[in-house]
Amino acid sequence: MSSLTHQIWCMAPCLRCCKIYFASMRTLIRSCMAATVVPAAEAVGHVCRHVRLNIRRDAPEDPDLLVV
Repeated sequence: MSSLTHQIWCMAPCLRCCKIYFASMRTLIRSCMAATVVPAAEAVGHVCRHVRLNIRRDAPEDPDLLVV
């Protein structure tokens, strides 16, 4: 069997099957992430929306203070 025949009759169908399989896996993973990660990220975003930072240049070097 020549190399070109091998590529046409063996590799091309195998690659096509992999493409179909990975497309369905991508759809499944995308659906699972949309159901779990997206709501969690939105919740964290709503919590962090009102966070304000007050950066002070004259803050002491004491690490126990909560001054940024």
